[in-house]
Amino acid sequence: MFEAEAKVFAQAKRRWRTAMIRMELSLLRTVLFLGGAGFGGTPAVFAAAESETPSGRKD
Repeated sequence: MFEAEAKVFAQAKRRWRTAMIRMELSLLRTVLFLGGAGFGGTPAVFAAAESETPSGRKD
């Protein structure tokens, strides 16, 4: 019985790890796409977004 539970746990762990890797790759693709789409790289985009209020006024 313990072996069956260990097998199920190992399978769930593999699925979780696979899902996390897929999510990280998706995020990486998004960052690379934004960086190559003429935004000047995502750090600049985030810095610009943080320095403005929702009304567009600088802090």
